[in-house]
Amino acid sequence: MPSYWIVAVNEANFHHIIDHGVYGCGGRMCNRMISKVRSGDVLLVYVNKSGCSKYCGVFAAALEVVSDWFDAEKPQFPDEVAEGTLKYVKLVRVRAIATGSVKPEEIANELEIFRGRKT
Repeated sequence: MPSYWIVAVNEANFHHIIDHGVYGCGGRMCNRMISKVRSGDVLLVYVNKSGCSKYCGVFAAALEVVSDWFDAEKPQFPDEVAEGTLKYVKLVRVRAIATGSVKPEEIANELEIFRGRKT
């Protein structure tokens, strides 16, 4: 049975993930992610509200992880390319199971992390 993980990205990176079938992590949470997220797990992608146009503050995709984690060789996500910096040092291949636009409050009671909280 897969585990489900919520990940937050900006809208430009969301489009890159969908178009290229790859998700990347970096920073302080990356080590935890690569030790826990496995092939077959599902990433629930939340698109941040800042700098967005279509997907603003919504869950926009469910992505199945279809590979093991591997090292990034060069910047490829839009924010990395713009800054000329490798930010997402570990990558994993993903396949879109579903895409759309779902507000968090519409599914809060379905997600264990939010169950019982007021929205």
